[in-house]
Amino acid sequence: ARDVRRVRGRARKLLPQARTGVRPQAGTARTTAPVARVLMRLIDTYFYSVEAAPLAWSILRMMTECAPGGPSPELARAYSLGSLLAGMSSLKRLAESWSQEAVRITDACGSDGDRGWVQARVAVLRLSFGEWQAADAAATRAWILARDVGDLRSYTEDKLMNGLLDTARGRYEQALRHYQDAREASRRSGDRQLEWDAGVLASSVLVRVGRHEEAAAACREALVKFATMDQLSMRSEHCIALGTHSLAALRSGDSATAWDSAARAAALLAESMPVAYWVLEAIARTSEALFGLLEASRNVRDEHALERAAVVSRAAGQYARLFPIGRPQAHLSRGSVAWIRGDHRSAHRSWHRALAAAKRLQMPYEMARAHTEIGSHLPLDAPTRRLHLAQAAAIFGELGCTWDVTATIVLRDRALDGGVCDPHGA
Repeated sequence: ARDVRRVRGRARKLLPQARTGVRPQAGTARTTAPVARVLMRLIDTYFYSVEAAPLAWSILRMMTECAPGGPSPELARAYSLGSLLAGMSSLKRLAESWSQEAVRITDACGSDGDRGWVQARVAVLRLSFGEWQAADAAATRAWILARDVGDLRSYTEDKLMNGLLDTARGRYEQALRHYQDAREASRRSGDRQLEWDAGVLASSVLVRVGRHEEAAAACREALVKFATMDQLSMRSEHCIALGTHSLAALRSGDSATAWDSAARAAALLAESMPVAYWVLEAIARTSEALFGLLEASRNVRDEHALERAAVVSRAAGQYARLFPIGRPQAHLSRGSVAWIRGDHRSAHRSWHRALAAAKRLQMPYEMARAHTEIGSHLPLDAPTRRLHLAQAAAIFGELGCTWDVTATIVLRDRALDGGVCDPHGA
């Protein structure tokens, strides 16, 4: 949390300074492009390795280096990146202003490739605030432009983003189609990293729709491949694979494997700040697995296991401070930690906040999860227990989350037959 505050605080001080207008100087435009290319490589490195402080520094440096040269594709990219940093720093107006400036510059002097690149960052900014229609429009335009100019890498990345966008809204079949498109494009281009990314993100959706064996197999394959790669540059993807593998193993009855993968995922989350928007997939799957294991085993006195869960909860809180779409998951995790520690009042307060945030952000899976947590942790004779669980089952059913539907119906019916409450043991 201290690292998040430090980066946000520094960005809030420096970002407005980077906006000061500077007149173009003779010869500057000629030298801007090479410097911008070097900085872009640094930014990519820090972004994929989830290193927040150097990432923020590189973005700000690119803005100040490109500004003297006047409008250019490089300056547009700098504004786009600056808008994302401003968004993560709770400077939404500045983020929107810079995002619009990037679009204006590329419309005036950029190529279709430049326009597609900027539109992808517009989509990320809108996605992070849960502005789904605007995000969808920009994301769709991004992959179409990338496809039309023959930029396979950007096309693949944009398809992955479209898949994440649909996942957040509970549109799982659409998400899987985007991931399949991304996988096919990465195979054509020979980009192994993006091919593995597509497989890992698809496995996260497969768990959602109850296809656990397929998800586990995809994760095992990815984890073997990740072992041969630079662990720093693939940290977030590695964490998603571990979290998904853990949840798939838990739901398939393999608790030992689930514990191992969840512990490894929690360790990775503890080592870095969640500056990439897709890290929510890692946080959510690892959280669901860990809390499911703790609830099912009644292992409330294992402080080591509880600390792992608390680590993931802290990561969820860090993510939510950078990306508002993470707020429902942060409240869900916080509530589960409170419940296991015996603070039941705080737990229910957090779960109700999760429900309110999920409704506000129109995130249906998180909404159903909140209903499940609230209902399953009420007394069996509580009048609202069955209501919450019935609402959860209905939402899960609409989303096609077959495992969740079955587990929630079992919990709901226990309220009728007087069975023992076990939120994750179905």
